[in-house]
Amino acid sequence: MGIKSASPVMPCALFERRATLALLSSLALLANGCSGPVEPWCSAPAEAVEYVDIATDWGLVDTVDGNAERYEHNPVAMADLDGDGDDDILLAHREEGLVLHRNTGGSFSQELLLESHMLTSIALGDVDGDRDLDVALFGWTKHPKLLLNDGDGGFTDATENSGFADIFYSKDPHVSIAVRHAAFGDLDGDGVLDLFLSLATQAEQLVPEAMDRLLLGDGTGRFSDTADRFDETQRTGLSWATVFVDFDLDGDQDLYTVTSEQSDHGPSRLLQNDGQDADGAFVFSDLSESCSCSWTGSTMGVTEADFNLDGLPDFYLTNTGPSLLLLNLGDGTFANAAAAMGASTLTDVNAMTYGAAIFDHDNDGWLDILTAAGPLRGENEMPPQPEAQPDVLLKGGPDGFTDISAEMGVDDVEAGRGVAVGLLDDDGMLEAVVTHLDAPSRLFRSACTANRALVVDLVGHPPNTFGIGARVEVELSDRVLSRTITTNGGWGSSIHPRAHFGLGDEEVSSLMVTWPSGTTQQVDIDPWAEGRIEVEEP
Repeated sequence: MGIKSASPVMPCALFERRATLALLSSLALLANGCSGPVEPWCSAPAEAVEYVDIATDWGLVDTVDGNAERYEHNPVAMADLDGDGDDDILLAHREEGLVLHRNTGGSFSQELLLESHMLTSIALGDVDGDRDLDVALFGWTKHPKLLLNDGDGGFTDATENSGFADIFYSKDPHVSIAVRHAAFGDLDGDGVLDLFLSLATQAEQLVPEAMDRLLLGDGTGRFSDTADRFDETQRTGLSWATVFVDFDLDGDQDLYTVTSEQSDHGPSRLLQNDGQDADGAFVFSDLSESCSCSWTGSTMGVTEADFNLDGLPDFYLTNTGPSLLLLNLGDGTFANAAAAMGASTLTDVNAMTYGAAIFDHDNDGWLDILTAAGPLRGENEMPPQPEAQPDVLLKGGPDGFTDISAEMGVDDVEAGRGVAVGLLDDDGMLEAVVTHLDAPSRLFRSACTANRALVVDLVGHPPNTFGIGARVEVELSDRVLSRTITTNGGWGSSIHPRAHFGLGDEEVSSLMVTWPSGTTQQVDIDPWAEGRIEVEEP
């Protein structure tokens, strides 16, 4: 769909202070009837970012479980699940089940929500339009779950009426159905969240029920399969992750699915959304053979971000071997710039990376990359995979990335899997959680620094109340930072749908929101703004 004419400039940005959290964020708005606190967001800045692992102190569930297998488990999500302004954590412990960590301000209160084992994916989205985040769960159990959020962080199992139960079973006992990743987006542009499931389908098991699935939401928490409206040739492969992404900036969401063991099971797929035909079938231009983004090795996960600040969505792929950073060239093709930009992570061709978070860890205005690494094996080792594979933190800057893993103390050599980032407290610095298999998981926090930050929450028209798919742009003096509103946090994991911008000490020239409807909205904001704001869809 095309871009609609811009709406009038808002006289001031909307913001909230939640007294329960004392969110005295310093938001210096234009003086059009609005005023903000004079104190900076970080009232006692540290000289530099120093990560401290607070997993034990806060009470993150222990992921040491005595299970020697190293498969794709322990996904994680970090988001505000109870509407109190700070983020909570969901961790799908492979032996215990889904554990909710309610953020009580300095510690977690744990609650076992489900005794579902061996889960591989947590997807967050407001599926019923009531502006709280619901939870879809998938994995090896073949028993998907949908939990509806009551707004206070309580959940109701709504699986029975979700439409999930009829989809994931094969009459053939030799067919294995395993969902590797689930992601929410809006493919048909109706404002209702849809759900794409990446299934690891063996080439010899290409039956319809084992292929990738697009489930259309109806806005009440019920989903329907679109197998009869989706070309089977566009749903095959050993799929590990998918992103909804408007890579061509034409106003609708496209699909990029990455696959593993491509030499045996086929390439990754880039499907350009061309709408629907008269019968309601989805029409795609399959760019997989021409995009230079399909033959990427044995890919585990994908995240989207604008790495080179040209306004176009790029892709970061975790992999067997060095990770890939695919720059969007704007013509339907991509170029791998990982080596040139210093973003290759592990150089061993047999090393494996899984979850990856793209975020500004130090609020300096440049995106950074945190990646979890570790071997894949059953009870017995699978040589020649290296056993000790460190997690990696890459610091971004104008000249590319620098590995600061050891310096920041994130270089664990356990079997890393899920990664998520969020705001556990109100200081503008993002915390990061990294899960491991049969080893302690980590929760990294740093005191805030003098670098400013801006956090933008969108209030969209129901049912897309968080504005998933919207694009938020902040213009600085010499560059434009852009973020896509999504809950997709990389392989298996989810994040809160918000836009976080590190600003360093630079002025803000403008703030622009492009809504999924195509409406553009310019928000008046002071050049030295910082803090948390809400922007309502006009």
